Amino acid sequence: MVHVRRRILPPAPIEVAFDVAADIERYPEFIPGCIATRIEDRDGNAWRVGNVFRFGPAPIPFKTRAVLVRPHALDIEAVD
Repeated sequence: MVHVRRRILPPAPIEVAFDVAADIERYPEFIPGCIATRIEDRDGNAWRVGNVFRFGPAPIPFKTRAVLVRPHALDIEAVD
């Protein structure tokens, strides 16, 4: 399993940076390799997200769980 942890201190107000990072359904517009994202379920601040990324010639679908703690944290982990 791959584990990526990244802490970013953006040169913008934290609320603005959080809103960009939390706009999950727009990830295909600015994340390389991201073909599609869709929020499938919302339970308070926890979202189940369907994702499709392209690795080489193959599209790879997978699910993630995103937990939002506005404006301080966005925790995303694979669930399948």
